Amino acid sequence: MKFKPIPKELVDKLELRVEDIFIPPRENIGFKGYLLKDVLVPYIDNKRCGGFSFFKKPRKTMKSIYEIRYSLSIHSSEYRLSRLAYVMLNGNDPRVVEAGDYFNIINDLMVDHDEDIEIEGKEYLFVIKPDTKDNLQLLSHSDNIKKSKKRINKIPKFICFELTRSCWSFFRRRPELEGGNQKKSFFILTDGWEGAYIKVINYCNKITGSNHIPDLNQAIPESCKGMSEREAYIKYNFYYVNKRKKENLQQGELDFSRQENKKEKSICWLGIIPEDMKDELRYPTDEEIEIALYEAENLTEEEYNSMSEKELEDFHEGAKKIVKEKMNE
Repeated sequence: MKFKPIPKELVDKLELRVEDIFIPPRENIGFKGYLLKDVLVPYIDNKRCGGFSFFKKPRKTMKSIYEIRYSLSIHSSEYRLSRLAYVMLNGNDPRVVEAGDYFNIINDLMVDHDEDIEIEGKEYLFVIKPDTKDNLQLLSHSDNIKKSKKRINKIPKFICFELTRSCWSFFRRRPELEGGNQKKSFFILTDGWEGAYIKVINYCNKITGSNHIPDLNQAIPESCKGMSEREAYIKYNFYYVNKRKKENLQQGELDFSRQENKKEKSICWLGIIPEDMKDELRYPTDEEIEIALYEAENLTEEEYNSMSEKELEDFHEGAKKIVKEKMNE
């Protein structure tokens, strides 16, 4: 949208006041209302003017969004309030040109903001762009495009941390491609927390042409804060989770068979063994750890779930042989 010049008469009459304003609900689109704090509100002759406009933006692969802006309508022509506010607050800027009875902003510059407020409705995502003295900024069209691609302190689209696989992954559905999807994973045991996160961001930038900036504060997910890579791997990886479930079953059987003096110890994969449990639990040996790591790295969750008990036993025996050969080298 190319903005029209702003009439001097409108700027002279307009007064901007900083106050709270409530966006009324719209039941037909599921908007429940929202209170904006400390925003610029226009007044003419001590009467508030303008109102909220809802601009629907359909999207093919995601649900539609509504962009909500406070607009000032004069003679059936819309002038963005943020643009008017910029002229009033930054009239001495060399990019604001006074010509005849109009103010104009050269180089097709438009107003954007540092932060959008997003709230969920019943069917749509509502994006509110409030105008305040603090967040007003003027960007060129190309700057706006660059900014839309650069999301600082947010995990970019198509990127997620797969807790049960212990890796940062890029995943995008592409029905037009032969495989249907694009996926690439970077494992924390191989690259570390920060290394895997940086690699997946760089891969996303390469594939999508975006310009995301890695925020290392997000390299470790909230559920893994304070854990090393190996600790998170052992706690959440699907192989270890299933292994612990089996160990718990074996522990139950062990408790039941105490009367028959069967003292075979179960393996404690996490934490410290309590003093009163040392006769029943033991720590894994180096060989058992290496076997578990080999199995987890060479067996996907889907393959694990689809295997029979016999197939799992055969795979486990094969893993034992390979690990023993490596350890004896």
